Amino acid sequence: MRKFSLLFIILMLISSFAFGDIGKFFEKWNILPENILSQTDKTAEILLYGENSIPKKYVKFSGRKKKFFVNGYEFTFVKPLFVSIIIDDVPNNWEFFKQSFLLFDIPITFSIFPFAKLSKEADRVIKENGFTIQIHMPMEPFSYPKVSPGKKAIFTFQSKEKNLKILEEAIKNIPDAVGMNNHMGSKATATKKTMLYIMKRLKMHGFYFFDSHTTGKSVCLQVAKEVGILFGQNDIFLDDAVNTKHVKENLKLMYRIALRKGYVFAIGHPHRETYYALKEVIPKLKRKGVVFLSLYDLIFKLRSERL
Repeated sequence: MRKFSLLFIILMLISSFAFGDIGKFFEKWNILPENILSQTDKTAEILLYGENSIPKKYVKFSGRKKKFFVNGYEFTFVKPLFVSIIIDDVPNNWEFFKQSFLLFDIPITFSIFPFAKLSKEADRVIKENGFTIQIHMPMEPFSYPKVSPGKKAIFTFQSKEKNLKILEEAIKNIPDAVGMNNHMGSKATATKKTMLYIMKRLKMHGFYFFDSHTTGKSVCLQVAKEVGILFGQNDIFLDDAVNTKHVKENLKLMYRIALRKGYVFAIGHPHRETYYALKEVIPKLKRKGVVFLSLYDLIFKLRSERL
């Protein structure tokens, strides 16, 4: 069946085109310049993303690449890899952050501490610059009280009423947020009773929940399915060691995860070292067929494709 479909499209294209240059194929297929990864006079590598006039049923194939020939031209279709980068702990390092991270031309998602001194300013400035915002909610780690998540955190030993009151205050403080992820929170995200009412309340607000995945004991995926909330889970921390070389190595690992899964979620922080690594590597990833999406857009895309 696959051979028949490929043969059909080739015959269709041959019958539709004269021996024009390769640009005529792009025009016929409505291929945008940014979707052309590489080309010569006789070859083209095309990212299969966005609108084009080839019916999807003809370009479904196993693996990531498919090569075929039309009228002596060699075409390689490449499936995109979807990457969502999240920067936690905003507004830390605020002055540097405003002059660096806000200049990126990809849809990064920024996680704002809801009770920090500059939180409301951060919400306003980031929104004005067109980026997606989520609440970076302090939550109880297993190491508490030795390690504290900060003031007004979600604790498993607090009453449901108190935790929900804190959550509502956080949502009020970050009015442009569309979702929430956990700051620390290894014990909280491993406690079903707590996560159940937290996710139910988030769903009432139309929020998603993103699990930073600070523990292998997390119950968040299970609870999210039960509640029916939009959900995503971190795949890799980019700057678990804060130096540019290490972040670049983790970005390579992030890319390998995307090759395996087709998508990846990655968390970084507003460090100078993280910024310089991202600034260097992002253009290279684009040339490899990576498509950057906001956290919300990637979660929604994955949810839609599973339905």
